[in-house]
Amino acid sequence: MTTTAMLLTGIIKGAVGAGTPVDLGNAALDLSIEEDTKELSDYQNPGGGSIASVSRIKSVTLKLKLWSINAENLALATRGTVSGTGTQTVEALTKTAEDWHITFDGVNEVNGDAVTYDFYKVKFSPASSLPGPGTEDFAVLELTGKVLKDTSKTGAGVSQYFKATITPAA
Repeated sequence: MTTTAMLLTGIIKGAVGAGTPVDLGNAALDLSIEEDTKELSDYQNPGGGSIASVSRIKSVTLKLKLWSINAENLALATRGTVSGTGTQTVEALTKTAEDWHITFDGVNEVNGDAVTYDFYKVKFSPASSLPGPGTEDFAVLELTGKVLKDTSKTGAGVSQYFKATITPAA
């Protein structure tokens, strides 16, 4: 097994359910997996230790940072709806949380390998804050979502949550 550093660039797209994916613009993603571990302590011997341990995945969280602030991304961040052409209006907090399909299609700049991530079902919380005046940095929408089980994905060894694919450079 070759150890390779990874520095990814690419396109992040999102779609509501099985809808048409749209480019989320200049964006970054971060995945975290939380584990719940149960341990049975050894009470028979001095010094302690564990007799048994079991761990299960408690949750999978996907965080997006969106630097492309447009009506569609603002609606995603506020569970809103977009109306109008030219001048667009976002009516915030008008919808319940929707299931999103999020994909990343990019390249590892270190070695040229193609890298894709496919998150089948993500439910985002509304953004905890919205960009406003008075900051010194570029505005960013920060979204956090739970990666949920997609029961349509079946088969031995097939994840119902997400997959990552690495294709070596030619």
